[in-house]
Amino acid sequence: MGTLQPYFEIIDSVFVYSYKQNSAFESSSLETDTLQKGIIRKTSIDSIIDLVDEIEDSVITKTNLGVDNGGLITVSIRTKEIKLTISMLNCYDTIADRIIQVLNTYISDKPKLIIDKNPPRDYGIDL
Repeated sequence: MGTLQPYFEIIDSVFVYSYKQNSAFESSSLETDTLQKGIIRKTSIDSIIDLVDEIEDSVITKTNLGVDNGGLITVSIRTKEIKLTISMLNCYDTIADRIIQVLNTYISDKPKLIIDKNPPRDYGIDL
C-alpha cells in the first residue's frame, strides 16, 4: 500500500514540496499532502548543475535492500538546463546530500529533507 514520503519537485523555476505515496499496487490510495510551493532562484539551479556535473548520469538512485522498512526521499528537477531524479531509500550519497542542502534552504517551517548519513544496516541476519 505504501506510505507518504517526502517529494520535492522543481519544474522550470517553480518548486513543490509535498508528501506523496511511495508505492501502490494499482493506484495511489493516499492523498498527496502539499506542504509548500515557491520559486527557486537561478543561482540555486546553477549550484545544483555544478554538483550534477560531478556525476555522469541524470539519476541518483540508491537502495539498501537489507532494510525492510524505512524512509524514501525523492527529488525531481526539470529545467531547461537540467533533468535530474534522486531517489534515496535508507542510503546515503554525498552529492545527493549536497543538493538536498540547497533545496532545504527553501523549506520554511516544514520538516526538512534528510538523508541519514548512517543508514540502518539490517542485513536480515539473526545473531
